Amino acid sequence: MRTCSWILLFCVTLATPAGATPGAPRKSARALMDSIFRRASWRDMRGKIRLVLQNKRGVRKLREIKMWSKKNEKDESRILMRFIKPADVRGTGFLLIEHDDGDDDRRLFLPALRRVQRISTSGSGGNFMSSDFTYYDIGRPKLRHWHYSESGERVVGGVKCRLVTGKAVSKKVREDTGYSQIVWVVDEKRGVVVASDFFNKWDKKFKVLEVKKIEDLSGVPFATQMLMRDLTNGHRSEMSFIGLKTNIGIPDRTFTSRNLLRWTR
Repeated sequence: MRTCSWILLFCVTLATPAGATPGAPRKSARALMDSIFRRASWRDMRGKIRLVLQNKRGVRKLREIKMWSKKNEKDESRILMRFIKPADVRGTGFLLIEHDDGDDDRRLFLPALRRVQRISTSGSGGNFMSSDFTYYDIGRPKLRHWHYSESGERVVGGVKCRLVTGKAVSKKVREDTGYSQIVWVVDEKRGVVVASDFFNKWDKKFKVLEVKKIEDLSGVPFATQMLMRDLTNGHRSEMSFIGLKTNIGIPDRTFTSRNLLRWTR
């Protein structure tokens, strides 16, 4: 069973020990990221997300979101989010259905339009609800989208971590995701990503992700607080997970366009 994601850590590459075993051969960059992206976890999850947006002048906006996630028999994740605050975005919904062998299905419900619209693959690099996270960040990154290489070490919180650079395998991946490369900072002992650097289509570093807090959730290390900063404009987005419950039996019908359109509260 695998974790569902990359940035949402109930979905991110930060969820479950896949670390190094004493005496075991050192994993290659590709094998290390494969072990992090594909790891044992829970079958389903429910909780809330607190998303705080802040511009360079310090003006803050708060968004509160209800979230459901579930894996199918192929370990492909489905995620449903529903905005509950503030009033101007209340009822907005987002549905992600992963496909390991193809493009993920992303759909957005806007209450004002009363319809569900599909987010194309080419639009996956767009900002998620005005935050510094993109639609591509919401969900597990595709292993096949990146060429992996070892790129040094970095000390984070007193822990020496490995740096793994993923470079886009094609111009299409670069254009669709908005990233030419991503550098993951990996605490190999715990098997978690503790930070990431993002480079734009012109190979300039423009965003950084910092994991602020990792907690134990049903025996699994889980990133419950993370900060994404845009280096070009001083904007930042802090995402926190609250009240998470796992393996509660969420029905499959939760993750449908019909439900996304129908459920507006």
